[in-house]
Amino acid sequence: MLKYYLVVSKVFSQINLICAIIGACILFGVTSIIVVEVIFRAIYGTSMIWVIEISEYLLLFLTFLGAPYLLEKNQHVSIDLIIDIVSKSKKKFLIIFNYSLGIIICGTFTYAGTIVVLDQIETGVKAVTILAPEKYMYTIILPIGMFLLSIQFLDKIVKTIFKIEDV
Repeated sequence: MLKYYLVVSKVFSQINLICAIIGACILFGVTSIIVVEVIFRAIYGTSMIWVIEISEYLLLFLTFLGAPYLLEKNQHVSIDLIIDIVSKSKKKFLIIFNYSLGIIICGTFTYAGTIVVLDQIETGVKAVTILAPEKYMYTIILPIGMFLLSIQFLDKIVKTIFKIEDV
């Protein structure tokens, strides 16, 4: 059983890494188009109207693609003031409680986000912006990112309970 868990954990770890790499590429792309926009505005005195909108959409993707990887590597923002002052047994309980809360919240957002995205696909609703993309094209990242975060929280719980070290 442990062997299968480790294989599945490794697969999701690779998915998280791929998402993080995509996120890094998105960050580079957003930075690049903003730099080009600034130069274009300085030289020609006009701006490209699509840059801000595209940047906003891409930053949304960056956030939800990078979060599972950061959680996996314990590089996310955490406040461990209480965890640092309690006993070891209470610490384990608080950590598992925290991860469980993460699963519940992320699972709820995964479910609700999926319903919203499916509804947006079905109704064909478009954003009221300059580019007017179909809304699902940028909201689809919410359920995907939250699903990956849910899996990562579950992985953290299993590793905490069974004292499995990250490989």
